[in-house]
Amino acid sequence: MRRESDEHGQVHRVHTASDLENYSGRFHDQQRFAQEQLDGIQRRAATYAHVDRENAIIQRGGDGDLTRWPAEVTAADLLADYVPALHAELLSLNGELAPDRRLRLRLAVTSGTSEQGAYGLVGTAPVNAARLVDAQVVREELLSAPAHPFVVIVDDAIFHDVVEPRVRHLDPTAYRSVLVTNKTFERTAWVSIPGRADVGAGARTTPTVPAVRTDPAASHSSQVHAAGDITANGGVIAGRDAITHLRRLGRKRH
Repeated sequence: MRRESDEHGQVHRVHTASDLENYSGRFHDQQRFAQEQLDGIQRRAATYAHVDRENAIIQRGGDGDLTRWPAEVTAADLLADYVPALHAELLSLNGELAPDRRLRLRLAVTSGTSEQGAYGLVGTAPVNAARLVDAQVVREELLSAPAHPFVVIVDDAIFHDVVEPRVRHLDPTAYRSVLVTNKTFERTAWVSIPGRADVGAGARTTPTVPAVRTDPAASHSSQVHAAGDITANGGVIAGRDAITHLRRLGRKRH
């Protein structure tokens, strides 16, 4: 398969930006641990979701990354498959960790043009992804849900093109509209906290209990405990259904 880094000039792709909460507040060894775990859960989630991260362009920062996905990966693939798989990985990992070592993650999903420059990707899509994931409203959304480790923000175009028409059974009621402002940047976007129902209506659900693994030798995704909820396609999948969903992801594209 052609690597995304072999593409030259401006291309239209789906981009994501990930960012860990309170990374700078961690000690040296905790930062190193957080980086290693973030890389691992994103790789495993991509494998379960059958989205090609190996051939993507990934610009890593200390507390997250900017990813330009290959042409074959669509926004629907990421929202319907990668997001719930990543959420399950977070629940599984955090269930094993002390509270001060748990990961809490913001993820932005945008679509647009970019090209490779001397110091990384340039263009509207990577800039928009970085602004969305760093927006104060997204930080506050995650802070408002201490029992949930994950918030997703999607740009307005993806919401109306993919989420609102319920492509791949996505649920638009799991998202709510926000206004992102940053200096001259002002844009409508949509946020969702996987595992928390009725986000669009402003409701709040009972806090989610972090998932735990019963077998330390097993992969993070394969041992999501029945107490943990994950969101798939914008809805809520609870308990052992989380495992069923991940197994279905593993079969659906063969």
